[in-house]
Amino acid sequence: MALLVSYGYLPGTDITPSVGFMRELPNESLEFFTPGEWDEDLMLLDPDSDSTLAESIGFSGAREAEEVETNWNSAPLSPSPYGYEARRSQRIGDRIEISVGAFATAEADTAYIGVGRASSETPRCRGMAKCWGVHRRSAQAASPCLRTRAGTPLRSQPPARRRGRLIGTEVEVSWTFDSAPVEGDQPEVLPLAGVRFESEVDDFGRAPAGVEYPVQLHPEHLLGTEITELTMEVSYDDGASWAVVPTTATEQGATALLDHPDSDGFVSLRASAVDAAGNSVDQTMLRSYQITTG
Repeated sequence: MALLVSYGYLPGTDITPSVGFMRELPNESLEFFTPGEWDEDLMLLDPDSDSTLAESIGFSGAREAEEVETNWNSAPLSPSPYGYEARRSQRIGDRIEISVGAFATAEADTAYIGVGRASSETPRCRGMAKCWGVHRRSAQAASPCLRTRAGTPLRSQPPARRRGRLIGTEVEVSWTFDSAPVEGDQPEVLPLAGVRFESEVDDFGRAPAGVEYPVQLHPEHLLGTEITELTMEVSYDDGASWAVVPTTATEQGATALLDHPDSDGFVSLRASAVDAAGNSVDQTMLRSYQITTG
């Protein structure tokens, strides 16, 4: 049982109406929007907890007379700098801001940004004079002043952990990119990339054990820069050991064929991507989805 709270900005206004319902999970929700620009958050609150923090998912778009189906928290999960609040992955002057969907689905317009009460809320940093602060409700970080040598790559690693979850228990992502001071008052989008995973799972994020199983890799880039290198690894022991998985290029990215063990368990996924400018991302999702013999 969970309390689902849905709220969003009405088109052309700053009004944010909301509505909440107690629901058994899994659950389906049918909502209607006024055509035009809109944003919405869907928040999952535990009714038995006194926590004021919530896991949330964001939607945004400009759709008219179109039926849209969006799966929330649908495995396999991955980190992503896209979807809701992606516009905050930017630089202005000497200030860098990064917002990442810590537990995102394969759909490009959604990003699971909330990391929950029990999450690690202090990002680790490399190559920076000062460590970043972090917004307690999502995996966001900002550095007030950068001091690095020219040509020195910047790396950020905002780890997030979710306790009490079967899938998406821990995520870690590291970006390496070049960035120069931005003049004026208009921010410049950072050259961040990410890799989303897609495969056939049931409503509980489960796939069959003991089979060969295809997983789609969908690389994306905030600036649209071409991805020139894409690799993937898999773990069946919660990240204790990893194995490289060969991939086959497709129009959307690549396909990997996994060999699921013949036992109940979980599949953790790791991906790396490099763009044409040499910027890169390395990301790891523990328990991206579940496998079962049942």
